[in-house]
Amino acid sequence: MGAIRDWRNSLLVRATTKGYGSSAELNGRGDVWVEFQPGMYRSLTEAALERELAQLARALWVRRTASYEDMLTTAFGSNAPVKRPAATPEEAALDQELARLVAQGASADGRVRIGLRGGSQWRVAIAPGTVRALRESEFNVRVREAVAALIRDQVAKTREVRARIYGPAGSRRTAR
Repeated sequence: MGAIRDWRNSLLVRATTKGYGSSAELNGRGDVWVEFQPGMYRSLTEAALERELAQLARALWVRRTASYEDMLTTAFGSNAPVKRPAATPEEAALDQELARLVAQGASADGRVRIGLRGGSQWRVAIAPGTVRALRESEFNVRVREAVAALIRDQVAKTREVRARIYGPAGSRRTAR
């Protein structure tokens, strides 16, 4: 599906939190950049930073999903393969398994860990001492590494679920 590939490659969504005014940008297939108000990064504890990043992740995911649905409607009109009730037992099984799917990613040094369950439950863990040890730009690199690992894990696990339900050809399906 060329439209989906083009959308993934040109995707750009932004989100901002109300609490600390942090912002994040998702570009393309998973390149994420987080930005804090000047001086804010150093003032946050790891626990506050975890909550802030989880909030940004949820907001980015909502915007990404809305962008995806808009793209499908634009590309396919009334025939867009939008989310609908499962029409077959296989689709119902897929929906159930994807709702329980847990994907995880960590930065290369293990300081930042991100988990996602079913596409809506985000969990971020940041190792103690990270804010003190890393400059904001270094922290951002760790976040990007963790997000990239999370995406790889989610894609691989989604393919496994689809292959188990639909057979090997099902792992390449993108609609639904």
